[in-house]
Amino acid sequence: MSNPSRRESAKSKRSRKKTTPREHRFVDYNLSQHQKEDLRAMETAAEYPFESGVAALVNEGYKVSFSHYEKAHMYISSMTDKRSGSDYENATLSGRGSTLLNAWSSMCYRHINIADGDWTALEQQKSAGTSDFD
Repeated sequence: MSNPSRRESAKSKRSRKKTTPREHRFVDYNLSQHQKEDLRAMETAAEYPFESGVAALVNEGYKVSFSHYEKAHMYISSMTDKRSGSDYENATLSGRGSTLLNAWSSMCYRHINIADGDWTALEQQKSAGTSDFD
């Protein structure tokens, strides 16, 4: 014989309204030639410390990931906004580079130097066809 309270509990779980997560999207921003030169000239290891930087982003509510794209011989560093209710919830910002640290620096440069943590600035500059350095 089945337990009636168990059936009710399962039924109430099924009837709960599910919230739909925000659609995943990429914040696409290509660096201008001036920005690339600025990034290359920086002492990126000091500007964007790897271990403490990753920990800080995770503690702020971002998912940070790294991958190697064999065909293009490059690394990709990505951060996805997992903060509930954020305008950029489930959006991803990434950076690419010839080394893991270059990819990390490229992503951080976009997030910190260009966007100052607000990805709206990246999308506005891209749609306007401008950048801070042009």
